Amino acid sequence: MGHKVWRHWPSEARQWAEGVITDYRPADDAHCIVYEFNTRLETFEWFSLAAAEEGRDWRMSESAPIDLFALAGQGGGGGGGGGGGGAAPPPGAARAGGGGRREDLPLRSKKT
Repeated sequence: MGHKVWRHWPSEARQWAEGVITDYRPADDAHCIVYEFNTRLETFEWFSLAAAEEGRDWRMSESAPIDLFALAGQGGGGGGGGGGGGAAPPPGAARAGGGGRREDLPLRSKKT
């Protein structure tokens, strides 16, 4: 978690968008990629890296990973982090993965 990846969006004006992997869903081998991480423009998608072609559909970023645990107490919605130097996230992000704003994700309960 915290690794940055570039996703290819061929139908969008900005064809490559950088995102941060924040979660993994083993049931369908999908990673949660968050765009505009830790900003008000934050969006996400669930995307299977294994089912897509590396280099065509996605590629690893050369940027340093983000320490998600260090940011956990900071609350989000502020500055810092993020893909694309402040540009809007790819418009297809919410459509392609069934995602949306991160606040829309269901809360997870701890197993006891």
